[in-house]
Amino acid sequence: MIETKTLGRDYIRGERALTVLDDVSFIVQSGEFVSITGPSGSGKSTLLGLLAGLDRPTRGSVWLEGQNLNDLDETSLSRFRGSRIGFVFQNFQLVPTLTALENVSLPLRLQDAVGADEKARQMLNRVGLADRLNHYPTQLSGGEMQRVAIARASVIAPSILFADEPTGNLDSGSGDRVIDLLMESRKHCTLVLVTHNPELASLADREIRLRDGKVEQIVTHRKASRTGAKKKVAATASPRAKSKPAPKKGNATRSSTRKAATGKGGGQRPARSGKKKAAK
Repeated sequence: MIETKTLGRDYIRGERALTVLDDVSFIVQSGEFVSITGPSGSGKSTLLGLLAGLDRPTRGSVWLEGQNLNDLDETSLSRFRGSRIGFVFQNFQLVPTLTALENVSLPLRLQDAVGADEKARQMLNRVGLADRLNHYPTQLSGGEMQRVAIARASVIAPSILFADEPTGNLDSGSGDRVIDLLMESRKHCTLVLVTHNPELASLADREIRLRDGKVEQIVTHRKASRTGAKKKVAATASPRAKSKPAPKKGNATRSSTRKAATGKGGGQRPARSGKKKAAK
């Protein structure tokens, strides 16, 4: 479970303080999928960083699975994150000097886990990158790098997965695949993501809408709506206009067929015209 209590974050700019988040309080239940939305500058990424323990609040607190993150020193906080939290960055944050396999195995190696490479190999296979194990980030496409980032965040089997604009830098085709991977991951953990995409946001159980650093609204999405929204997200790869209804059978159809076959309103029937064309 995730809980924030009167959370606030200020940044010092010169001689004045800039308030990015103020009095943010909510609860995310274990296993829930929650999206965070709002206009640019509303504090979405700042909030996500605080929830994941990547930043410290100016006031208030974040509780993850009953643990107040304010009570942990940097070493304990790092250990807590490494064992329970996965984070997918918008700009991937892959280590450029490491291969895909080495990037994914890194969180396991930091914990001295047994079989790190084999677990990383299995995870990359799950995200469809079995043939990219030894490729460096510069040799991968944007969609492939994001899949490596998801594999790295998921390899420790986190209880909570955070994602910051996971499809923001991707084309629609790659974005759809990333969405599928996130939907698969959410079956095993709590998922919280930041997005500007209203269709992606509506796939969540709930949507937390921010404005000017405050919670403006919390919306609950129905299951039926999530199913329809997922189809919309997939459709963005090749948007199509609504298909025209099939022509009705009857005199009107036969009349239009005769016009197409003869080039005028009357003339020979389509069947006879077709026979003449075949005989030529």
